[in-house]
Amino acid sequence: MDEKCAFGTPTGKVEIWSTICESYIGDTVSESYVLETPGTAAKVGEKTPYFANVCSPDRDAYAGDIPDIDKFPHWFEPKNSRVQAPEWYDANLVDGASYNSDNYLNKPYHGIAGVGTGQATDNGDTDNLEAYKQAVKENPEATFICTSGARQPVYFHSEHRQLPWCRELWPSPRFEMNPNDAARLGIEQGDWIWVRTPWGAIREVADLYYGIKEGTTNANHAWWYPEMDHAAHGFELVGINCTMDKYAQCWICGASQLRGNPMVVYKATEENSPFGNPVPCDPWGNEAITNANDPRLKEWLANDPRLDDSKVELTYASADAKGLQTISLIKE
Repeated sequence: MDEKCAFGTPTGKVEIWSTICESYIGDTVSESYVLETPGTAAKVGEKTPYFANVCSPDRDAYAGDIPDIDKFPHWFEPKNSRVQAPEWYDANLVDGASYNSDNYLNKPYHGIAGVGTGQATDNGDTDNLEAYKQAVKENPEATFICTSGARQPVYFHSEHRQLPWCRELWPSPRFEMNPNDAARLGIEQGDWIWVRTPWGAIREVADLYYGIKEGTTNANHAWWYPEMDHAAHGFELVGINCTMDKYAQCWICGASQLRGNPMVVYKATEENSPFGNPVPCDPWGNEAITNANDPRLKEWLANDPRLDDSKVELTYASADAKGLQTISLIKE
């Protein structure tokens, strides 16, 4: 109504539930509200269904036919939650789990043809679904519901991973979990861990945090490695985005379900990691940058043409210029 979230009121307060709409829109809509809508079966003069029926929590949230009367906040159970899909979380039920679409790309990433060994996953001989089922049965107490998308203080989504100062402060993707959960699983602060869902697997660094509920985890998103010199830049090794159910989408805007994904968590070891290294590696076995002392960060520092040891020279600019003046640089 006034470009704010929720609903404005005459007093200036913002209501999550609109008492104004509640007063003027009843359980059914009068005939005057039913207009001709191209592409629908609604006819002028017909009444819409009861509001309570349309917006009931028992209604299938993904039916795709929610009409215009859908004007109030209401709850739908996330598609892959413990309530909606308990088979993803229970070792006794997981064999009966299946995808809800035949369109999934179900094979793990095998690297780039002809580049290095192509080792990028811990199980290249099976598909993602079967690998997840096996992991749940081997780690029955390690299933979690995962959220993602939380903002990282020194980054903006996928940006700035190539800036030395940012990588010094936050060198690796962090995976928040409650210390009590970590203790049960033998995971300690700073351990590299596998995060596996029915749709893929990546690795992140355990970050123990009492502020997150037991049974829930929070994964950093949009990670990649500029130091990995190949087309993928390691996004498939550490990008939690690669493990999402692409068909669990918002029926309004198409956004992926980022905050309700089943996963199993277990420690990365030499035995279950490519190249025998829990730290993610490029196709040639070179480790990613994981700490502020890595000498590769120094190679990313800006090469100011005013410095005596600069490898570039000014061709048209004032050597005393400050601020945002544009200069042309030519490499020697």
